[in-house]
Amino acid sequence: MSMLCSSVPRSLMTTPNIHALQHLRPATTAARRVRRPRPSPIPPPRVQPQPVATSPGDPSTPIAPLHSSLLNIYQAPVPLTVWTGIYRLCTLTWLLGCSFIWIPALVLDPATPLYNLPLALFATVLPFSSAVAPGQIVTSVNLHLPPSARRFKHKADLLHWTSHTPASTTRLRIQFLRFVPWLITREFYLEDMRKLPLNSRWRITNLEIVPGGKEERQVVAGSGLLGKGFEKYFWRYWVPEGRGEKLSRMPGVWGRIWDRVEGAAGARGEKNK
Repeated sequence: MSMLCSSVPRSLMTTPNIHALQHLRPATTAARRVRRPRPSPIPPPRVQPQPVATSPGDPSTPIAPLHSSLLNIYQAPVPLTVWTGIYRLCTLTWLLGCSFIWIPALVLDPATPLYNLPLALFATVLPFSSAVAPGQIVTSVNLHLPPSARRFKHKADLLHWTSHTPASTTRLRIQFLRFVPWLITREFYLEDMRKLPLNSRWRITNLEIVPGGKEERQVVAGSGLLGKGFEKYFWRYWVPEGRGEKLSRMPGVWGRIWDRVEGAAGARGEKNK
């Protein structure tokens, strides 16, 4: 009580006030403590460690890769890809619709003249044939980079590596449009590529891929007339010349790759830039 009264000013030390102060209890030890905030049930966000910049002369610390493992070196213009896909989709739909609806209706109709059937077949096949006549159109080419090539800081080092790496280990991935309106992906090595010579007025394909050699390809395709047509269509591609290399992530690499492709002198796409 004495401690409580000592902290009260003397002006309040009257008899009624003293009786009121007697009913007050000193603060307990638990109340004197400062309440700590409760931990939040939500864990704090994890902070990703930032890569440490290293100097080229420090061999103890590895250099972070600067390029992705799949480098885009050729990209066809988007309008060309979209137009080709839409045109082939429309012609394929026309071919299937005429083959299963229009032609059977003409055949089963006794009033149909005989000369209308060849015309109907010609009108059915012609649009789709014109769509697939250019062959398989390449829309993009990607180059697989090993870990050592991904750390090149300068473009000249990457171009030098592209020109001198063995063809048997240089792996590429292409995306192309066949007679179907969606993209197809295929991987192969540089040694499997061949340039096509300028010996045909009707063919515009300029690239041929021979995985495993011509002997293995002939075994898969066959030696007959149908097998040769299968071989010429499914292993030959058209790489459109123009801005395809400039639209890629690393211009100049596709030109080095194309210069290393074996083929006849004066082949198509010799200056594909």
